[in-house]
Parts: sequence; C-alpha cells; structure tokens
Amino acid sequence: MRKRLIDYKLGLLLLMVTVPLALLGSWAGKFIPPVVLKTILGTGLIVIALSFLRTPNKKEIEKINLEIDKEYGEGKGERCIVTKDGEKICYTVCNKAEGMLFTGIGSIFIGMISTGLGELNGFFLLQRCKVPSKVAVATSVLVVAVTALSASVSHFIDFVHSGTETLILVANLVIYTIPGVIIGGQLGSLLSRRISQHVLEKSLAALFLFVAAFMFIEVVL
Repeated sequence: MRKRLIDYKLGLLLLMVTVPLALLGSWAGKFIPPVVLKTILGTGLIVIALSFLRTPNKKEIEKINLEIDKEYGEGKGERCIVTKDGEKICYTVCNKAEGMLFTGIGSIFIGMISTGLGELNGFFLLQRCKVPSKVAVATSVLVVAVTALSASVSHFIDFVHSGTETLILVANLVIYTIPGVIIGGQLGSLLSRRISQHVLEKSLAALFLFVAAFMFIEVVL
C-alpha cells in the first residue's frame, strides 16, 4: 500500500486561514438565533452534498493524477516529496487563492456546525489546486484535525464559562455519543469495504440533501 504524504508547507498555509475563521465561526454561533443556525446548517449540508456529487470517482482521480504527473513530473513541479519507497511526487499548487477561499468557508462552517471543511478541502485540493490525491487527502486530514481541535477548545471554554450545569449537560451528551461513534466507526469501516467510495459519496450526498430539506421545512414552519 502506498503511503499518503502530508504537504506541511501547504497545510500550514491553509491553517493560517482555517484556524482563525473556525474560531470566528464558533464565536459568531453564540449570537445567531436557532432559526438562522438551522438555515446555515441546511445550506452547509447542501454545499457538502454538492461537493460529494462533484467528487471524481476512482478513474477520474487516476486521470487527474496522470495529468499532474505529466505536467509536473521529473522534478518540474514547484515542490517534490519523496516517499519511503523512493517514489518521487512532484506538483505545483494552483488556484491557491480560490482554494483558500473555499477552505475559509468550510472553516466557518466547522466553527458553527462542526462539519464542512473536510469535504471542501478534498474537492479543491485535488481538483482545483491540482495536488496529487495521496498528498491532498493526508494534508486535508491534518488541516481538519487541527482546525476542529481549535474550534472544540473554543466551544469548551464557552461551556466552562456558562456554569457547572451546562458543563455537566455537555459531558453527558459526550458520554452518550461515545458508544454511537464507536459503533458507527465499526459499521462505517465495514460498509467502506463492501461499498465503493463513489457509491458511498453519492449516498451521503442524498442523505445530506434530505436532512437539509428537513431543516428548511422546520425553518419555514
């Protein structure tokens, strides 16, 4: 199995955008009425669903990787990463401003509603910024992990300041969530081995669109 590689320079560049905007999103979420938050959540889910629908399948990813290698291979790219197996991956990150813009939008979503950054990251790093898939996925995971951690710390500080009752309520929710996460993680791993990534992404897109529609119905009613 080929190793996935992190582009730390690109990751740091994105984190300079994602962390502040995620903190901004977590702060702004406190002042936004529930109806507006539901609307934002529904909109975010639609954005994520569209990103899943536009995500290339395995053959398209292979084609993108071949195009990147053809254009930037043999050391012609701005940066090169060498794997432990001796494989040299060269590429040039394109559309940086556009990628940072959509990454910033995903960061605000993750600050307010705890989702959205990973999906937008994967789409734009691969298709718009022209980063090879192995590097794009690994770099996106790093950016999402650090950004989510910063947003979580911000929310936790707010819970502490809200008083013991709120903190106990949040702790109880976390405790009840842990079994679901463990079970869901096992089921997700099982499904991912039996269902192709392309089918899984399209199924998630349909699910997110359904939930988004339910959110908008709640807002209207």
